[in-house]
Amino acid sequence: MAKDKKKEEEKVIVAEFKVSMHCNACERSVAKAISKFKGVEKFTTDMNKHQVTITGMLNEGSQSNISNKRTQPNI
Repeated sequence: MAKDKKKEEEKVIVAEFKVSMHCNACERSVAKAISKFKGVEKFTTDMNKHQVTITGMLNEGSQSNISNKRTQPNI
């Protein structure tokens, strides 16, 4: 049972997030934060669409960390 759960978590997925990015500095800080997460194989940022697309072996916990903690701007 434990092997099945681990195998299920290791699938490569593509996740898209809406991220508030207003300038190139915002885009760089988001990219820097995302690059530090384990399991991220590649990512793209689109400042005009306020969107980040991440490809990698991510489980649900790391997805929520990315969307909630690292990608919100400091105001």
